[in-house]
Amino acid sequence: MKIKMKTKMKIILGFLLLSASVSFATDLSDDSFIVTRDGRDYLCQPRDGGIPGDPEGILRCVTLASQQGFFSRDEAMRLCEKAWSEAPASCGNLAYRKLFQKEDIILLCRQAYSDSPAVCADQALRGGFTNAESIKLCQKNGTASHAACAVQALRQGYSKDEALRMCKATPN
Repeated sequence: MKIKMKTKMKIILGFLLLSASVSFATDLSDDSFIVTRDGRDYLCQPRDGGIPGDPEGILRCVTLASQQGFFSRDEAMRLCEKAWSEAPASCGNLAYRKLFQKEDIILLCRQAYSDSPAVCADQALRGGFTNAESIKLCQKNGTASHAACAVQALRQGYSKDEALRMCKATPN
């Protein structure tokens, strides 16, 4: 009798865990991601019901990006979409000086928290990656260590695709 009860409880608990994991997986929005810490998965979602960014941060960002003269107002607004500070503009201005095209810069620096993606992409370019590969490696939150990882992987005989998969910047 006890064995049957334990088996039933295991089945019920298993079903509950399975249904919880299915609903967990379906709650992901475009801006959501999962972070694993100490063997546990945590769902990270944007604040304010899915509208990331800070209106004051966006305003400061657009102002800085358009004041430098590199970006039109429309380009600055796309660059600073969902910004929390002027960091995407700082990143964009640095990347512009490194000979990236404006649309590439917007992809690279949108939602950046510092100018690190521009530094990362510049190092990746000098290490043998194309513009598109550098952007893929570094966009949003790439750092010099991401680029160093990818360049080192190339030197060790890994393909560019393998290097990008191993070393790509992950969400904050």
